[in-house]
Amino acid sequence: MKTPCLQTILGITLLFPPAALCVPPYHPDLTSIGNRWKVSMYSLEDGKNHGWKDHIVCFKKTRVEGSHQNYEWHSSGADVLVGYAAQEGDQVFMYAFANMGARPKFSRISWELSNKNLGAGHWVEWRFPHDTQLDHFSKALFKRDGNCADNTTSSKAEQSPDIGSEL
Repeated sequence: MKTPCLQTILGITLLFPPAALCVPPYHPDLTSIGNRWKVSMYSLEDGKNHGWKDHIVCFKKTRVEGSHQNYEWHSSGADVLVGYAAQEGDQVFMYAFANMGARPKFSRISWELSNKNLGAGHWVEWRFPHDTQLDHFSKALFKRDGNCADNTTSSKAEQSPDIGSEL
């Protein structure tokens, strides 16, 4: 080595390899930095994207099973829904049941996180006894929106009847 500057640079490179300066891998989570999500729904019924309705969804983590994170959730907006969600990696699957008397409503939402605060997917609703068509099919855009003011997710989920008992 002919120059002390080159020796210094080589020494620093050996002490602090570039991998040590990398950002740790992203581990998606629906509650760690805020459990409140604003969901904007877009209707697809006439082939055009129309803003349909917004929901505020609050998640509460219930358990982790292997690589699955499980949650209870409730929403506010045009309909109040209570349900359960499972997440593996950046994929989230949500199910809900709303007891509306003789024609209960079911919802299935599947979406994917594109970063820690944004996700997109589809929201499907239908009623039982089943008609000849879905009640609603829409695109859904999820944006993290802080924290929920209350922590009533578990009590609302406990009040929801068992979906299997209705079938």
